[in-house]
Amino acid sequence: MQARIHFDPAQREWVINGLKPYISNASVADCYIVFGLTDTATTAHQGMSAVLVPSDARGLSFPRSYTFMGRRGCIVGEVALQDCRVPAEHLIGELNHGFHIMLDMFNFERIVLGGSGVGVARSAFDIATAHAQTRCAFGQKLGAKQLIWDKVAEMSWLIEAAALLTYRAAKLYDRGVSGKSLMKEAAMAKLVATETANRCADLTVQILGGDGLTREYGRAEQIYRDARALTIVGGTSEMVKYLIAASALPDIKLNL
Repeated sequence: MQARIHFDPAQREWVINGLKPYISNASVADCYIVFGLTDTATTAHQGMSAVLVPSDARGLSFPRSYTFMGRRGCIVGEVALQDCRVPAEHLIGELNHGFHIMLDMFNFERIVLGGSGVGVARSAFDIATAHAQTRCAFGQKLGAKQLIWDKVAEMSWLIEAAALLTYRAAKLYDRGVSGKSLMKEAAMAKLVATETANRCADLTVQILGGDGLTREYGRAEQIYRDARALTIVGGTSEMVKYLIAASALPDIKLNL
């Protein structure tokens, strides 16, 4: 989350103020990493710091929780900090170097979300292909129909492309590549894999027809609901497209 942070030298404490919605594990996590401006005279890139806030810190509260259409196993809510105080040693890394920490965290998160997208897409694909090979319609297996072939083939190549991009980014991360050197690859993995998850979930529901809309049949409708969040969390598809374009057009200041 982003906030405003200043240092109280008398108490040797960081004082934090801010509010951030849509925080995973809000109210149940043991600690929270807060990114905030510690130097307001410069840009966020140069004046941001990261501070660790334990769940029992003074001034930390959780005003609201959300109920999502999918991903119901994850608690999500608001985190509020009002004159929240933590000791000086809770600074993560160096002062005003928080942006670099944030970038590395986003790179890691986007690679993980790439893996999530591939997994969701493959789950949907398995359901669709099993149904196509067992469901009979108009005297023949559903999978024998050309329009179903098209959907199965599309899902297959989309999943392979998403997996390759995700594995490439993960291998670079394992080799120690970080920061802006990994930004484009992580963004591509996240974009393609999460969009693939949504596409495969949608095609699977379509192949299953009425069965795909029911909770009684199986997991197709759950996968459809769960997949939708993947193109939003960890940086929306629009945002990661910006990062990819920024890498391809280094001499142009893109307009968000």
